[in-house]
Amino acid sequence: MSFRKTLVLATVAVLAFGQALQAGTVSIVDLPSIGTDAASGISTLETYTHKVSFSPSGKAVTINSVAFTDVIVGTSQQSSPFSGPDFTYETLNDPNNKVQSVTGSASAYANGGMSNLLAGFIFSPNSADWRLTLSGLTASELYSMRVYYRPWEANGSRTSVLTFNGDGTDASVTINEDAGTAAHYVQYDYTASGTSATLTGIRTDNGWHMYGFTNQVIPEPSTLALLTTGLIGLLCYAWRKRK
Repeated sequence: MSFRKTLVLATVAVLAFGQALQAGTVSIVDLPSIGTDAASGISTLETYTHKVSFSPSGKAVTINSVAFTDVIVGTSQQSSPFSGPDFTYETLNDPNNKVQSVTGSASAYANGGMSNLLAGFIFSPNSADWRLTLSGLTASELYSMRVYYRPWEANGSRTSVLTFNGDGTDASVTINEDAGTAAHYVQYDYTASGTSATLTGIRTDNGWHMYGFTNQVIPEPSTLALLTTGLIGLLCYAWRKRK
C-alpha cells in the first residue's frame, strides 16, 4: 500500500471514530476470562466522572491502577432509592422499594481486578424494574457509560431491556445477563444534553444484577483533530526515514 493511501485511510479512520462517538450508540463488548483487565479498556489515561463497584466488603476494586468507589449495600434489604457519589439507584414498580446485595464468585468469568468487580452485586429482592441516574455531568460533553456484568446461573434466563438516555433520546438493548460463558460490558456513547444521564432496566423475567459501572469523558472532535495532525506527522516522519 502506498504512503499516500495509508495516510488517507488513517486520517479517515480517526475522523470517522470521532463522528461515531458523538451519536447515542449502544454496543456490547465480550471480555476474556484470562487477561480480563487488559481487555477492559479501563486505564489511568482516561478521565472518569464515575467508577463505581458494588463489590462485597473487603474486596476493594482496582483495575489497571484505577481505584473504584466501592458502594456497600447490606445483604439484608435496604430502602430504595439510595445514593452514592453523583448517582442514585432506585427500584421501580416495587411496593416495598427494597434493594440488597449478594456476594458471589467471578473466578470462572474473569481474573485480576475485574474478578473483584464481578464478585458481588445489588438487585431488587422482588425482581423489580430499576433506574440508575448519573449526575454531575457537563452539557455538550462527550461520554461513554459502561455497565459490567456476567452470568449468574448457567443457561439461565435473566433478560432485561436496558434503556440509556443521556442525550435526550432513548437508546435500548435487550440483554440476557445469564447467556453465554463470558463477562461483558454494555457501552453507551453519548453527548450529554444536560447534567444527568439515566439507565433504566425493565425485566422480562428474573431481575438484573448490577455489579458496577463507569462513565468516562471521550475525546472531543477538536482533540481528535489534534490526534489526526500528530498521526500525519508521525507517518511523514516514517516516510522520510524510509527515504
